[in-house]
Amino acid sequence: MRCLHFLAPLLLTAVHAFVAPAPHRMSATRSPASVARSPRAAAGPSMIFDEIGKKFQEAVAAVTESPDAARRPSPAVAVLLELCRDGAPREVIEAVIDKLPPSPAGADITGRWELAYTSEKEVLFLRENGLLGLPCTGIFQDISTEQGRLEQLVLFDGGFLRVGSTCTTSASSPRVDFKFDSCAARWKGLELPLPPYGQGWFDTVYVDGSVRISRDVRGDTQVVTRVGPSELYASPESPASLEQAVSTLQRAAATKAVGPDAVINALLFVERRMRENCKANSAKGSEQLEKLNGAWRLV
Repeated sequence: MRCLHFLAPLLLTAVHAFVAPAPHRMSATRSPASVARSPRAAAGPSMIFDEIGKKFQEAVAAVTESPDAARRPSPAVAVLLELCRDGAPREVIEAVIDKLPPSPAGADITGRWELAYTSEKEVLFLRENGLLGLPCTGIFQDISTEQGRLEQLVLFDGGFLRVGSTCTTSASSPRVDFKFDSCAARWKGLELPLPPYGQGWFDTVYVDGSVRISRDVRGDTQVVTRVGPSELYASPESPASLEQAVSTLQRAAATKAVGPDAVINALLFVERRMRENCKANSAKGSEQLEKLNGAWRLV
């Protein structure tokens, strides 16, 4: 149990910095040593920006020639995501972000998002080093402006760090104010509730159907990509479809990281939908009963 006393302050520091981090200039995807070895990182400023210019031209040509161009990210966003994947230096990523058109105030940011880039050191530490031997498998953010909820989730292979908070948005401002109100960490089979503390804000610099970029109270930048609709279900009517509710339950079983309210509401949604289907089609009920045969394990 002593390891938990050591772990708690570290996790609390990471929790506070996850949304309101300290300024940092390290790559979001690589350690300092690996960045130093990167050909792009080793190149001079003029070479780096020449390369960005070439990538812009290639992206513009690809989008112009494609019949489904309207469904693709803009050329600048395509370049930005490639730079994030390559572990480009922060100044290069920031330069591309500054070329993006600003999103209108009050733009919709509801959804489930996956981290592509951050300049924040505590999150980078968890991403690169994992949690007490458990490697990091993904970092997500779920936002529901309708409910005024924001959830941060760092997944590990056998654990998680989950932070819940309230959030306040305005139709006339890009700013999102947040305040932590729940926190929990899981390491293998041991789950530890942690006292939530901290509050702050971030501004949405850019958002479209697939990408969102924000800068926060401490000057750090975050780039996230949309992975689906929000799963912060407020009621059994909240899931958009049966497929989404089942996906939430499958993720809960696999990661143990989904909040209890979301699990309960997803279960109720599935139950109600299946009852409706069985009433409409009696053969469906017999089919479902037949599927119950077998041995099952509680997850």
